Amino acid sequence: MLTGENGILTQATNAKEKTQEAEDKEKIQIAINEAQISNSGYQKLTEENLQKEIDEQFGSGIVRVYPNEKNAFSFIFQNKESNYRLEKDGTLNKIDITLKINNVEEFRNFMNEVNSGNTFQDQYVYLLENIDLENQEWDVIGSYTDDTTNNAFSGIFEGNNRTINGLNISKNQDYVGLFAYNTGIIRDIILESGNISGNCRVSGISAINTGIIENCHNNGVKILATGADIGAADQKVVVISGIVANCLDGKIIHCSNSVDITNEIGGYVAGIVADLRNGNVSECYNTGNITGVFDVGGIAAQGKGNTIIEKCYNNGNVTGTGKNQISTFSGGISGSTVGTIRNCYNTGTIESADSRCGGISGSFGVEENLNASIYNCYNIGKIQEIGIALGNIAAAYGGSVKNCYFSKEITNIEGVFSTTGNTVIEVYDKSLNYMKTSNFVKDLNKDEDVFTINSSLNNGYPVLKWQVE
Repeated sequence: MLTGENGILTQATNAKEKTQEAEDKEKIQIAINEAQISNSGYQKLTEENLQKEIDEQFGSGIVRVYPNEKNAFSFIFQNKESNYRLEKDGTLNKIDITLKINNVEEFRNFMNEVNSGNTFQDQYVYLLENIDLENQEWDVIGSYTDDTTNNAFSGIFEGNNRTINGLNISKNQDYVGLFAYNTGIIRDIILESGNISGNCRVSGISAINTGIIENCHNNGVKILATGADIGAADQKVVVISGIVANCLDGKIIHCSNSVDITNEIGGYVAGIVADLRNGNVSECYNTGNITGVFDVGGIAAQGKGNTIIEKCYNNGNVTGTGKNQISTFSGGISGSTVGTIRNCYNTGTIESADSRCGGISGSFGVEENLNASIYNCYNIGKIQEIGIALGNIAAAYGGSVKNCYFSKEITNIEGVFSTTGNTVIEVYDKSLNYMKTSNFVKDLNKDEDVFTINSSLNNGYPVLKWQVE
């Protein structure tokens, strides 16, 4: 009667816990509401104003606020196992954290668990402190070998915008990155310094992704692929990028790369994702210089299948070297695509030594599949006039290019170089002065309200609204 699952004491304990949970959530909600109020009215939630109000409700040092991806926060109690998360849609949920990582040793234990087969399926793993690995040799978290022995991470890794410094991974294998294989959610990780090298599929965050990578940033980890040279008997296609090497039916959201990535062996090289297949990339940007032999892009090297790249920008230089006379596709957003590119812009210089080169995409569509589309985009990056097919927006093949803009004041070439007979082309040459006006923003926002002008960003040219939110 007193104990057991239905005992009086057990029921009383459960009721007390539920009451305490309700009180905690109410205090957190009050703190959220107070943090949004300033003398001038509504203000944006930040780690600082939330922490101030949380301390008012619970006392200093009781609950710590962690900023997550855009408009999301975690509230971690220091003296009990209660944890809450404010989602991007404004809902407040209690979460059960399986593993908290506070130091290098705990990070190593997590890595070893995944490598031993623990997928952390649907479980929360929280990185609570910055990690400095001091350039010691580190292993890849998980593995992918194209067979049934894969060790995937399938949980929710919440990096809490903590930094990882001194990351040093050097492997004589494919699928090398901080993670090898993600089928879950990895978010809010900042790579500050280090080196990652492997054979043919190498990236900063995850070598292969079939889940979600969100709000992850490579600020300083150098990426290197050492696979076989073009023409070698054991040649494998090199796939290398700052965030994800292969994205298969996955999503990459609000990620960035700011390191230079160069590969003279051959393959697919990009700032965000090298090989994108039936996946989505949104609100991502690249500022690093990207150099490769073929299929080279600021955001994606190639997009195959039902891919969507949207609300992204590139201002790094993109260079396709065309080594050994290999045909090169270079583009500010994508080297080549058969999917959709929409609401994107490029400001970087684009070069293709041998073949197709475009400010947004080097090639779009293929001769047997003309369903590719590029729309609501603009390019103000210079196109180096040394390739075979050059376009301010795209070079060749076919599909639909609608409501896209460029300026011959920068490069005196057409918007699209050549097309098939079925291609729909709506591209417009505008003056640079006009492209800094509100009327140009209206042109870009013909179908969706995504562009704006902020005089302190992009030299006064339009930016995406998420850049100023």
